[in-house]
Amino acid sequence: MKKIIQILLILSLVVVAYFLFSYVYGNIRSELFLEINNSIISMIFGGIVTVLLLSQQSSSEEKKEKNIEIYKIKSELYNNFFETIWSAWQDEKLDYGEITELLKLLKRISMFLDDNDTYTLSKLVNELISTNNSSNKEEKTKIVEIERIFSDITTILKNDLGIKASNIRGNKYQEMIKINKENLEMAKQIQSKVSLNK
Repeated sequence: MKKIIQILLILSLVVVAYFLFSYVYGNIRSELFLEINNSIISMIFGGIVTVLLLSQQSSSEEKKEKNIEIYKIKSELYNNFFETIWSAWQDEKLDYGEITELLKLLKRISMFLDDNDTYTLSKLVNELISTNNSSNKEEKTKIVEIERIFSDITTILKNDLGIKASNIRGNKYQEMIKINKENLEMAKQIQSKVSLNK
């Protein structure tokens, strides 16, 4: 709508300029008058078109800079979110401070997600808290559930950032869990060796 108004304004200025110069130089009927009149009108028209193009370019640059800034904020926020989850994973329990931090980050993240993704992410964080702090579940079951939750959270946040993501399921998912279990076992063995050496 704004562009249409600008175009109509340009056209009306050109018409007014033509009639104004025709009136001022109306008694002079020569080639020189027509060339001067046409030159002035084309200068005005060229100036207006240049101003419109530059304003359009600057508004698109502003949008681009805004999107880049939002992307940086999202990336930092999502990174903090995963660092908090990772910290809890290493502790093997979510304490009150970590839960509070996760919920605070979740509220900030919800500003960028649509309602469905916010709801799903909230459910996943809830699942993560209850699964991680559950003493009833066996360690392997806990790890599998937490891996699934991580995968789902990662998918939501990657999709929001515009990075192609899909949930890993089936054989690849089982293979990833197996590798992560092996890595976890190796880490525990290294930790126990370090503890024995002290």
